[in-house]
Amino acid sequence: DTPFNGPWIEDTEKSELLVALSHWEPQFVEIVQSMDKVTRWAIHTVRPLHSFVSDSVALLGDAAHAMAPHQGSGAGQAIEDSCVLAELLGHHLANRGTLPDVLRIYDAIRRPFALDIAHRSYENGRYISMSHDDFQVYECGADEQQKRLKEMGKVIIDKWRWAWSTSLDAMIEEGISMLEGAVPAN
Repeated sequence: DTPFNGPWIEDTEKSELLVALSHWEPQFVEIVQSMDKVTRWAIHTVRPLHSFVSDSVALLGDAAHAMAPHQGSGAGQAIEDSCVLAELLGHHLANRGTLPDVLRIYDAIRRPFALDIAHRSYENGRYISMSHDDFQVYECGADEQQKRLKEMGKVIIDKWRWAWSTSLDAMIEEGISMLEGAVPAN
């Protein structure tokens, strides 16, 4: 919800980054010190939409669910959107008359999933940068810090669970089944 009027990418002084990372591990700071060029990238996201479809228009990819990069899944979600939509549009029951059904089914299949991934990516960014309210690790002793970091690791892994527990094929099959149940065969 915050408008961003600055450049999307800008060169940054390495010293500015080093100040921000001054409390990080020395090994990581050494890696940053070895960088030749440091750039700052704006991260653009989209508020969750109530629908990816309006009349005969369907949004997909970043137009529908631009997300933070903390799961590396934005492009993959765009590909999955296009695969589901292509399978539905290519089905023998899809035609001009059934287009509203096809798009409604695409929205029902893809929107909840893609928005969940976008939310998980946002949350992982907050965990990875250690700025999530649930895991403040700097105000405690070493033992408690280790305990909290282990808990955070488990949460981050759980945010990735979808990657090995879901299937594009299953989404496509569900969409085809919904289409065949919604549209009478000729």
